[in-house]
Amino acid sequence: MKTRWVVLCGVLCGCLLTAVAAQPPVGKPRPDGMRGLGGAMSFGPPPQFSPEEKEKFRQRLGITVQQQEQMDALFQESDRQRRALGARLWELFGERQTVCDVYDYDRAREAALRREIGQVYMQILKVHSETEEKLRRILTRDQFDRLRALRNEAMRAFRDGWRKGPGEKGRHGGAPESRP
Repeated sequence: MKTRWVVLCGVLCGCLLTAVAAQPPVGKPRPDGMRGLGGAMSFGPPPQFSPEEKEKFRQRLGITVQQQEQMDALFQESDRQRRALGARLWELFGERQTVCDVYDYDRAREAALRREIGQVYMQILKVHSETEEKLRRILTRDQFDRLRALRNEAMRAFRDGWRKGPGEKGRHGGAPESRP
């Protein structure tokens, strides 16, 4: 249960933007039916939490109900924006692959696609930066520090779990429960 709250912090902070940089095979649907970069940034839909879990998280951070509602709205909007940008990236990578699949490819078109891909990445970073600024207007310094500590804990548990192989409560079984 504690791990679930820690994971929530990581998801809510939108700190998993590195998933955007991990390009899935272009032009091939993912086995889970999602669309890679544009579908769910390779992590599936956001987790759903019960009212009791949300209340526990709120109390752990020491935030008000109003702050929690503001954070929820902020993260929903930034998630919507990132997903739309991710969908555009997916399209651009697919188009670039199509252009490059022939020996005598259109180098000007490929260069234009690279520039547009770079611009979309910059938009994703801008969404992240704006979310960070808005988050600081919602939370006090102490609340923000607690949120970052929970996020760092979640990221550490995720990395430690990923480093383990399947069957060791790692990569495919989640982070080990014994970890702090």
